[in-house]
Amino acid sequence: MGADRGDQFDLCGREDMGPATADCAAHVLIENSFQNWTRESSEIMGTAFLYVDYTVPVQELREKLLDICRESSLWDEKVCGLQVTDVKERVIELRCLMSSRNSSDNFDLRCLVREEMIAYIRERHPDALPKTRFAALPDGPTPVAAG
Repeated sequence: MGADRGDQFDLCGREDMGPATADCAAHVLIENSFQNWTRESSEIMGTAFLYVDYTVPVQELREKLLDICRESSLWDEKVCGLQVTDVKERVIELRCLMSSRNSSDNFDLRCLVREEMIAYIRERHPDALPKTRFAALPDGPTPVAAG
């Protein structure tokens, strides 16, 4: 019977008669090793974005981020960096990138970084917080609608 179909067998070594069962899939995972194909490392990476005015001292914020990470037990001491990732009409986008041992620590670290970076900017560089700017028009005649 198997020879007529090209000797097809399922993952558990049984003649392939249909879809694999859950028991078969579990057997394969237990009996066979697997590799983590993560490209360079398996730490969890997370980002926190900040939107600030162009006047913010970026290098100073890089140093502050590193201080925050170093003081936190949530950081795994592998990755901690800050980059300007976008320039918008009114603000620049800063990306804080940090690594942690697991996703729970990473979520907490991202929240901590956001809170502490905003507090630092508010205390040291309040003018760098986003604001809406406008230019007053010079006094002059009010336009009249055509009618």
